[in-house]
Amino acid sequence: MGLLAGHTTAPTGLVEPPEHPLGAVLDRIVAADIAAMRETAAQLDLPTLGRAAQTLAGARRVDICGTGDSALVGAQLQACLHGLGVAAWFWQDLHAGLASAATLTAEDVAFGVSHSGRCKETVEILAEAASRGAWTIALTSSAGSPLAGVADLVLVTAVPPPTPQQPAAMLARHPELMVLDLLTIAVAQHIAVAQQVAVAQHRRGDGDRP
Repeated sequence: MGLLAGHTTAPTGLVEPPEHPLGAVLDRIVAADIAAMRETAAQLDLPTLGRAAQTLAGARRVDICGTGDSALVGAQLQACLHGLGVAAWFWQDLHAGLASAATLTAEDVAFGVSHSGRCKETVEILAEAASRGAWTIALTSSAGSPLAGVADLVLVTAVPPPTPQQPAAMLARHPELMVLDLLTIAVAQHIAVAQQVAVAQHRRGDGDRP
């Protein structure tokens, strides 16, 4: 996976002595990622995720924001929603994100991604969107964070204790992507149902014509 343009965050805290076999390193990475995803799956609030999917599927427009390592996850969500035909934009820059959030309405959604839930830029953008009446959704591993506090719907991931080999931001990424995969599927299901209803209504309308 390549870095986003302008994304300079690198896992400088990674420490693996050169004598450690890559096979052993791989085993540790796989074990940590699987543990984090299993814990996330066990605690994930599926009704909340379902409401988030329904809200996204019916939105006029979706603004997504995230910085640093969370930018990779936010960009992935934007690409998935765009592929489903949902009008979605992704913002890393605070000023651009705030300017866009100021134009949102009750028909729109702002979605913030932050592992810690304490990224000032992401919190500010969601707060601005909320002040305009937009729905707000947060993806974070901290249910009591400032980001969760400004969100209507909060999707919480689990992250095992970080290690020198795998900082918290790295451990957070795969659980976040797993939640986004499920969210994308749920959005697609809602869109499919809406399309089926529209087709049925259209056919009934044709049947009423003389």
